[in-house]
Amino acid sequence: MVLRNIYKGLNEVKSLEVLWCQLTLAVVEGE
Repeated sequence: MVLRNIYKGLNEVKSLEVLWCQLTLAVVEGE
């Protein structure tokens, strides 16, 4: 289904955003 693929894509983007936030926080705390 198209909707299922779109939903899956959104979940992947959301997880990428979470990873990016964690990475940014790690860098900020490291400085």
